[in-house]
Amino acid sequence: MRKLALLLAAAITLTSVGGNTVNPISHVYANEQKDIKIQFETTLFGVELLDNEVHYDFKDGVLTVSGKGVADESYLNICKVGDIKEIIIKPGITAIADGAFANLLNMKKITIPDTVTELGCSSLLGITVDNLVIPSSVKRIGVYCMYEGKVKSITMPGNFECVKEYNPHSNDYDNSYEDDETEYDGFAGVTLEEAGYYDILPKAEVMNLNTEYDPNNMLFFHGADKVNTFKDDKYYKTMNGCIYSKDGKKLVFVPSTTRKLKIRKGCEVVSVRAFAYNTFEEDYDIMYCRSLESIIIPSTVKELVLDTRLAYDDDTLEKCNWILKSKKVPGNVLGMIGYLAGSQTKKKIFTKKYGVKTVNGIVSSYDKYILKYKGKSKKFTIPKKYKGIAPFAFKGTSVKSVVIPKNWKKIDDFAFAESKISAVKMPSKIKMIGRGAFYKDKNLKSIKLPKSVTTIYGQAFYKCYNLKKVQFNKKLKYIGNSAFCNTEVKEYKIPDVGTIW
Repeated sequence: MRKLALLLAAAITLTSVGGNTVNPISHVYANEQKDIKIQFETTLFGVELLDNEVHYDFKDGVLTVSGKGVADESYLNICKVGDIKEIIIKPGITAIADGAFANLLNMKKITIPDTVTELGCSSLLGITVDNLVIPSSVKRIGVYCMYEGKVKSITMPGNFECVKEYNPHSNDYDNSYEDDETEYDGFAGVTLEEAGYYDILPKAEVMNLNTEYDPNNMLFFHGADKVNTFKDDKYYKTMNGCIYSKDGKKLVFVPSTTRKLKIRKGCEVVSVRAFAYNTFEEDYDIMYCRSLESIIIPSTVKELVLDTRLAYDDDTLEKCNWILKSKKVPGNVLGMIGYLAGSQTKKKIFTKKYGVKTVNGIVSSYDKYILKYKGKSKKFTIPKKYKGIAPFAFKGTSVKSVVIPKNWKKIDDFAFAESKISAVKMPSKIKMIGRGAFYKDKNLKSIKLPKSVTTIYGQAFYKCYNLKKVQFNKKLKYIGNSAFCNTEVKEYKIPDVGTIW
C-alpha cells in the first residue's frame, strides 16, 4: 500500500504547449526539457484544478511562490530540483498540490503562510528540514503528505482531517464509493482503523501541536519521540512526555519510542490504546509501542480501559515488566493486566501480595471482583458478596451457564469475553451491559435483556457469531458502536421505538 506514495509523486502527466504529449517522467528531470515549456496537471487530493494563478521566481537557491491558488510543480520550468535549497510561499496561496514538493532532497527550509488550508497527497514527500512549521490554518492533509521525511521538530495542527485521493472508479482511496449509481460525496476521510496504513507525517524528535489534540489522529503522531499539546488545549495536556486528560486523570497517548512508561501519580484511568494503537478490526493489525520494556502503575490507577484490539503477532506486553506500586490493586486493573501481559505475569500478580485470595475456586481481588473461576462446575451462580467481574475472568473455564446476583446493576466490561457461556440469567436491576461484556462468546445463541436495561456499550456482543435472537425492551436508550457486529442479529426492534438498525 505504501508504494502508492511513490506513484503519487512520480506519475505526472505532462503536455507541451502545442498539445503534444510528453512521456510521463519524474519531475527530477522535467526541467531538462529545455526546448519545451511543460504544462503540469495540477491536482489536489486527485482532483484536477483549472485556472490556477500562481507565479514562481527562483534566485540563489530560493524558490518564491506567490499569487492566488495552489502551489504545484510548474516551478520546474524555471529551475532544477537539485538547485532548490529554500521555498518561500507567500500569503494568497491556499494549498500545496499533490506531489508538488516531493523528494526535494536539497531543500532545507520551507515557509508556509496561514492562508494555506490544505496539503495534498505526497505534497512534501521525503521532506528533510530541521524545523518544519505547518500553520494552524491547515485543516486537511493528504495521505503520504510527508511520508519518509525526517525533521528535528515539527509544529502542526492536532485536529486536522487526513484525506485519501478522490477516485470515483476505485475503492483504493474513496471509501464512499459503492457502485456505479452511488452519488460520490467528494473526498474520503481516513478512519482511525485505516490510519496505520496511511503515514502522512515525518519522523520527528519533537512534535509541537498548534491546535487542540484530536485523539482520532493519534496513529499519525506515532513517528514523534515526543508530542507537546497546544498550550490552550482545553481537554489534553502533555505530562512526563505523554498525553493525559487536562486534569491528568486519564492517560491517552504514549510516544512509540517509549521504553520505560511511568504513569504519573494521580492518574486514575489508563486507555490501553494509549500504548497499543490498534482497533478491534482484524484487518488492521498494528501496534507501535514495540519498544516498551516496563510499565509502572501507581496506586492511584483504578481502571485500565481496553479500547483497542491487540496485535495477535506481537508479544511486547507479555515481555514487558509490569510494576504495581500498590499492595491493594483494584480487580479491574489486575484482570486487565493479566489479560494483556499473559500467564507468567498473571501468576506473579494474582497473589496475596496484591490482595488476591481464592475461596471455593473463585479467585478475587481485595475489592471483591472475580478475577478467575478455577472450579469445574458448568453451571455457576455468582455469590452475592461479589461486586463485579474483572475482564476475561471466565476465559478458558468450563462454565456454560451463569446466574448473576440480584443486587447487581451492571455487567462489567469484558466480564464474560471469550468464554464458553451459552446462557446468562440477569437480575431485574441490571441497567448496563459493559463494553465487550460478551465479546467472542461463540456459544451464545440468544439473550433476554431485563426490562431495566437502558444501555448496551460498544462491542458488547461483538463476534458472537451464533447469536440470533435478542429480546430488547422499551427502556433501552443507547446501543454502542459494533455492539452486535459479526452476529446473526439482523436488526434491532425495540417496542414503541421500532427498528433502529
